[in-house]
Amino acid sequence: MRSRSFSYACLLFAALCGAYFLVFFQRLSLGVIMPELSRELELAPSMTGWLGSAFLYAYAATQIPAGLMVDGWGPRRAMLILFGLGGAGGILFASSSGLGQAVVGRALVGMGMAVVTTASFKIMSRWFSESVYARLVSIFMAVGGLGTFFAAAPLASLSASFGWRLVFWAIAVFSLLWGAVLFVLVRDAPSESQRRELGLPESGFSAERTAVPPKASCALEGFRVLFSSRQYRLIIVWYLTGASLFFSFAGLWAGDYYRSVHHLSPESTGALLSLGALSLIFGTPAGAWISGRIRSRKIVLVAGSVAALASSASLCFCPSDLPLWALWLQFGGICLAGNATASVLFTAVREALPSSVLGLSTSMLSFSMFACTACLQAAIGAVLEKLAPLGTELAYSRAFLIYFIFSVISLAAALMLRGRSRA
Repeated sequence: MRSRSFSYACLLFAALCGAYFLVFFQRLSLGVIMPELSRELELAPSMTGWLGSAFLYAYAATQIPAGLMVDGWGPRRAMLILFGLGGAGGILFASSSGLGQAVVGRALVGMGMAVVTTASFKIMSRWFSESVYARLVSIFMAVGGLGTFFAAAPLASLSASFGWRLVFWAIAVFSLLWGAVLFVLVRDAPSESQRRELGLPESGFSAERTAVPPKASCALEGFRVLFSSRQYRLIIVWYLTGASLFFSFAGLWAGDYYRSVHHLSPESTGALLSLGALSLIFGTPAGAWISGRIRSRKIVLVAGSVAALASSASLCFCPSDLPLWALWLQFGGICLAGNATASVLFTAVREALPSSVLGLSTSMLSFSMFACTACLQAAIGAVLEKLAPLGTELAYSRAFLIYFIFSVISLAAALMLRGRSRA
């Protein structure tokens, strides 16, 4: 029979998964509603780009401060403070009457969601043994994929039925209610009696232990170790130029592109965008399994780059009368590059670097990815606005040349990686 402590730990884990669901949902939720949002707020393409990137800029900028809060204040307190801030930002966005309010609202949402992953992993490491931790992380990531799925077809249907404002009001209220769930269920670490019932080792799970932020000299040494590794430099270049295509395209421009250029209905567009969620739920473990079987991270990353290159080339050079199955292949290639390679990429980082800098290396990848994606979305918007006189189809094909160049760079970086799975 399972102990009460085990049942409580499962409820705690479910609460953390719910918060992570909201992270992925919020990250990609503007892609479906952007055409209606742009018309109602009268946004030019460049303004649309800035609105879409507001979440990402705030999410990236909050990564390091959120990590310090988690270590210094405890993961529960840090999550509750920032998660509540994200809920308030959602209300501001849903009630916005202009670009300024909308941008501030989305930025607050990004700040609120930035703490969830770091805090959750720290809490999970204290409540669960090492033997089940990896499986729990995979479930945690899969729930994030479900958030991506609900940000596509279901969100498109709800928005078409009730309007984007009412839907995002409901999302904001739900976020605040989930913050109350976190307040009730989540604790930083188990008590002594709970630890004994869960069969956890005594060391490393004390709720009273407070981490001390590293000194500046230690942090500088960590950065030196990171960027003295040629393998890590190539990995970060690959991540910025390969995976960023998915986050930029699926997170903002895909919805308007498929509806404006290929004339898909909102429902068909939502169904197509749901492929991003499926690639995260099923593609991530599949990529890890394949790389383990062939004992090569490089081959999987090269395959991801080839998929991104083929898809970006079709965005730039193929006509607008492509059949629906071709559009699914086109978007699928971008999804594979962004999601099916994720676990392989982070495994390659672990193999390339000493354990003393693995935390810093992960936070750097996260920060650089979202900062790059935000800049990329804004750049695409600026190009679309400048080329608007050429017509929608031609403007998009010219703007997406940026994606094509990025995918070429990612392929070059992947080919330069060391071939062995162990760096």
